Amino acid sequence: MRFYLNFNMQSSMKTIVTKSGYRVYQVLKGRCNVFLVSNGTNCMLVDTGRKNKWNELSKKLSSCYSIKHLDALILTHTHFDHAENAARVASKYNAPIVVHESEAAFLQEGSSQLPARPIVLERILKTNLGQWIQKRIRYEPASASVLVTEKLDLSIYGFLGYIMHTPGHSSGSQCVIIDDEVAFVGDTMYGVLPNNVKPPFYNNAEQLKKSIKRLSQTGCKVFYPSHGRPLKKSLVIKKA
Repeated sequence: MRFYLNFNMQSSMKTIVTKSGYRVYQVLKGRCNVFLVSNGTNCMLVDTGRKNKWNELSKKLSSCYSIKHLDALILTHTHFDHAENAARVASKYNAPIVVHESEAAFLQEGSSQLPARPIVLERILKTNLGQWIQKRIRYEPASASVLVTEKLDLSIYGFLGYIMHTPGHSSGSQCVIIDDEVAFVGDTMYGVLPNNVKPPFYNNAEQLKKSIKRLSQTGCKVFYPSHGRPLKKSLVIKKA
């Protein structure tokens, strides 16, 4: 993998260039990492971040990267911190929303399928506090344009790559594999704690373990989670 540094007056964003010449930009970081993938003609956005990041997101897309149209908005899952700006992105950039079929209804409702593990979280979600949390994290509904089942070939958008269903954190979690070299893994992995890749919250531990194992068996060298730092393949294999 080749890494280049791309600086301008508006953005000091490291640009990742894959073997096919695709450029990957980290548009947002912090509460939820958001990535833009371009082949020079076509562009895809992976996740959208929180609604309080909309101004920053739209400014960077339009001003820093001169984006007027997105060929796809891929949601790694429909939790609020990943999908709160989905409706706005779809409208402003005429972007079809790509989501796993099991979470299309959540997107349509603007609601989050909160993970039920660890057990203490499951208990909280069954209380009045849990109901209050659910109301607080509702977001503007959006309609999915493309539904993924187990795998979606990204050649329809002009890229060598695919979307892979990776359940565990949520029922419809999915990861984006580009050039069999770079993976955007949403919350299937976390890059927050040292020497760890497992997210703190999840729906199904066994499914999550299998999903991480499958990702470790791809040709990807670096895995980009939605939270925290990039993860090296050696660590993912060790923890799979």
